Amino acid sequence: MIHIYANVHGNDTPLLTEIRKLLVHAPEDLNLRVQCAGDIRAGTVRSEWFRDRIEQADLMLVLFSAGMLADRETTGLLRNFLDKNPADRLIPVVARACMWDVSFGHLEVLPEQDRSVSEFEGAAKERVLVKIAKAVIAKAKAVAASKTTT
Repeated sequence: MIHIYANVHGNDTPLLTEIRKLLVHAPEDLNLRVQCAGDIRAGTVRSEWFRDRIEQADLMLVLFSAGMLADRETTGLLRNFLDKNPADRLIPVVARACMWDVSFGHLEVLPEQDRSVSEFEGAAKERVLVKIAKAVIAKAKAVAASKTTT
């Protein structure tokens, strides 16, 4: 199983839903499990849930937006993940135009360095979402390969 933690602000949950729909087409042997804060059940201690997800995560999908960057909890989770994992375990996506590059400019983001997903419409947006899903699957395959060799 490949655990993916999706670091997303509430306003971008619909975008994550679209990406999750595309990930259904990933090879079954990858057994992808994508989780985000929206999956927390009532009665769960948030800090423990986040700690456990970050420790379990093989990959982190980050949807950058102004809301995400303004939230200390979500940026803290991202920094914590980067402290414990190589940068190639991160899949950074610019969901909405924001100043992601001020703190995370060293990362190569999707869909393109100077555009956000929200700038695309119709078929062009669908192509961008497919590109993101393919990037997630490619990184998941690399993680799966490294798990079998260790």
